Amino acid sequence: MVLPPGVYGALVIADSPTASRPTKVTFTGGAYTFCNIDTGHGSRIETDAPVDVSVVNGVHLGNVSMTQPSATSGLTSNDLRLFV
Repeated sequence: MVLPPGVYGALVIADSPTASRPTKVTFTGGAYTFCNIDTGHGSRIETDAPVDVSVVNGVHLGNVSMTQPSATSGLTSNDLRLFV
């Protein structure tokens, strides 16, 4: 799923069915606000452009989940900022 910048309720990402097919949400870049973020086992949050993510309540990252720039974006981890 590709998600444009904006204000959202809860971001819930399901467990991934297999390691080779992760459940993934891709941010397109910009400012995002969520009430909370909950990722399942092996899921991914990726970004195609620099992002600022604000979370009002809390974040739960499931086992083996990843938050990272997209492989083709040319970004570094500094381009994904998380404020909780």
